[in-house]
Amino acid sequence: MLSRIGSRLTFANVTATLALVFAMSGGALAANHYLLTSTKQISPKVLKALKGGSHTAGAAGPHGPTGATGPMGATGPAGKEGAPGKEGQAGAEGKAGSPWTAGGTLPPGKTETGTWAFTKNAQGEIRVPLSFPIPTQESLKSVGRSFSGEEDPSPNCRGSVAKPEADPGFICVYSDLHEDPLTGMGPVRTSGVVLIFASNSTAAPQVDEGTWAVTAPLAPPTFAGLESATYCNGGPGSYPTSYTLRWEPATDGTTIVYDIFQATTSGGEDFSTPTYTTPAGATSFTTPVLPTDKPLFFVVRAVDQAGKSDLNTVERQGQNQCE
Repeated sequence: MLSRIGSRLTFANVTATLALVFAMSGGALAANHYLLTSTKQISPKVLKALKGGSHTAGAAGPHGPTGATGPMGATGPAGKEGAPGKEGQAGAEGKAGSPWTAGGTLPPGKTETGTWAFTKNAQGEIRVPLSFPIPTQESLKSVGRSFSGEEDPSPNCRGSVAKPEADPGFICVYSDLHEDPLTGMGPVRTSGVVLIFASNSTAAPQVDEGTWAVTAPLAPPTFAGLESATYCNGGPGSYPTSYTLRWEPATDGTTIVYDIFQATTSGGEDFSTPTYTTPAGATSFTTPVLPTDKPLFFVVRAVDQAGKSDLNTVERQGQNQCE
């Protein structure tokens, strides 16, 4: 038998035989390894053994380092406009504006001053305009003068060339010269006045100069009006007698006189012309003898030294206190 095998043992047969043996042993090895795709492929006993028991959780590990700041995100859209807030409280009243502002006028009782000058070179009338830097609220009705050498300067002009002054409601003109007297003034307007000089010069041209002051009139006096008008007629019938008028003094910073208006009918007073005028500072007045057989009515008004009068219309009828 060996002789038969030996006769057929060749290199090719040996190689084929070894290949077959290795192929069979590889299939057996492959048969001992499986690919698991589900726990159902594992035996329950094995699966139970594979599961671990419960254990206490270990301690937390330390915090890691802070990471780098990320880039800024894009700006979001604007929110809706909020509702209007409540109105705030009114602020404190501001101070009175300066009279130098546009449209301002010289405040009552305040004074402004200036200079005047003209060149005289011939005889005749010379007109010199004066302009008030700050206009007055109303035209002045009173003018005064104080020139060197005058025996009777205006009592409302108590200043000097160096320090011109004027009482309320007056404009005063001052000069150390007296060769060319001030003969008059044009209408005194709110913005100025025209001075009128009489020049007697026949010599070379010369300059005359001086100063002026104007003080705005004070506000009209504050006056409550006549309080009572009484007379005493105790006998039978009516006979003429005097009336006594009484009032409280007006409130004002200047000397006050009182104009008294008399009428035979209520409301019939003529306020353009007073019937009587009291001395300064009076608080009562006794009329001349008047008839008492018919009613008489009276109104009293306060007048300051610049001629400004209050405009009250408080009227009192004469009352007999001796009936």
